[in-house]
Amino acid sequence: MNEDVMQRFLVDPHVMVSTDGGPEMRHPRGFGSFAKIIRKYVNELNLFPLEEAIYKMSGLPAETLGLTDEAQVDVQRGLIREGFAADLLIFDPEKVNDPADFENPHTLAEGFDWVIVNGVALIEEGERNGLLPSGMIRRNVE
Repeated sequence: MNEDVMQRFLVDPHVMVSTDGGPEMRHPRGFGSFAKIIRKYVNELNLFPLEEAIYKMSGLPAETLGLTDEAQVDVQRGLIREGFAADLLIFDPEKVNDPADFENPHTLAEGFDWVIVNGVALIEEGERNGLLPSGMIRRNVE
C-alpha cells in the first residue's frame, strides 16, 4: 500500500483499524497489525492520540458492525462500560512493538501485559495461560 494514502485514511474519524491477517498466514500483519498502529502511527508519527487509535480498533468497529456476544445478544462490546462484555487490554504504549516481519511472521507483538476476554485473563503479566474463554461474536441484526 501507499504509505501516504494509508496515513490520510487513518486520520479520518470514520476509518476503523482492522486486519485481514490471521495467525495461519505467512504475513507479519497476522501478529502485528494493532501493535504497529500504536508503535508507528501513535508513538512515532503522532498521527492521532492513543485514545483515538484504541477507539478505531475497538468501539468504532463494534458500534459500526453491531457486535454482540452470541450467547447474550444484549451484551455489547468495544467500550469499557457497565453491561458491556469485559474485553480489556492492559499495556504500556511505550513498550508496544511489532517485531513480526516476512522472515519471522509468527512473532508475537510485544508490550501487552494483560489481555482479558469476557472477564477472563488470556495473558497475565505478558505470559499466555492457555485459556480460551471467547465464543462466536455475531452482528446484532434487528
